[in-house]
Amino acid sequence: MMLVEMNNMGFGSMGYIRSNARKVFGIVAELKTTRFESEHVGKLNFFVTAVKKQLTGDGDNPTKGSLICRDKDNVVAEYSLEGVSQPIGIAGYI
Repeated sequence: MMLVEMNNMGFGSMGYIRSNARKVFGIVAELKTTRFESEHVGKLNFFVTAVKKQLTGDGDNPTKGSLICRDKDNVVAEYSLEGVSQPIGIAGYI
């Protein structure tokens, strides 16, 4: 069984998925209608950390971030993620 919940933590809405009521894993997705910019990673990293700290516990699966932009430059995306320790992915939809 999968349950999708929205939670307002005071600085924005977060979605996370609870599977089998035993383990929680967070998926934070952000959809941009603009081209990818390096500062988008910092904001998404903040939200991934917030879900990890406030909504998941010990033994839960890792929280992951997904940034979907209109377009992206692969080199800029690679350099932007270089120092980020969170599992974050970036994709373009055009």
